[in-house]
Amino acid sequence: MKSENWIGINHDRMSGETFFILLTTEFPETREEILEEEGNIHSQMEVFAEYTTAVIKKGSKVEMTRCFAFIESKIDLLHTDLEEAIKVSYCESLILGEIGDLTPVIAKRMPKKLQAMFEEY
Repeated sequence: MKSENWIGINHDRMSGETFFILLTTEFPETREEILEEEGNIHSQMEVFAEYTTAVIKKGSKVEMTRCFAFIESKIDLLHTDLEEAIKVSYCESLILGEIGDLTPVIAKRMPKKLQAMFEEY
């Protein structure tokens, strides 16, 4: 039985659909791949993690900062499913992916809320 404390917990939170519309508007390079994964927020978040990884590998600190700032600006607005996708899919991809050896450096460049999620993972 669901606790009454959980009723309406996400009613005023940003949906995955809204989040990814905003993301693909801000980062149009990701649009096609994100649309291919429509309906699977974890796969969509991994697409954004792959984009972030690519810009880090290129050495584009400005674009990396834009990626992190985008997520940071949405953290307090997100549905719990999206928060989980950031932790599990976005952060995990950065930690375990091609740039995993840069994890300490990357974490220092993240804004505070994203950094907390990253370190929690």
